[in-house]
Amino acid sequence: MSKVIKFILFTVIALVIFRKDYASIKKQKDKKEKRVYISTFFLGYILVSLLVLEVNLPNPSDWIKQAYQPILEPYINSLKSHKLLE
Repeated sequence: MSKVIKFILFTVIALVIFRKDYASIKKQKDKKEKRVYISTFFLGYILVSLLVLEVNLPNPSDWIKQAYQPILEPYINSLKSHKLLE
């Protein structure tokens, strides 16, 4: 099945789920809850759409590694010099 057909099928399913789910939330008067539901659903839709389209998403742990690498480098070098880290 092609990526476009998968994406269209996923979008139709997501719209059906959204309409059914939102109907129960629409009855509530709390606007904050509606906003949270819509934003969470939209974020989930975007992420799953990217997965359906087979877009390579970066791993968040790679970002953490890049951020802490300069801080940890002196400690790693010290451990290596004392032969505690091989």
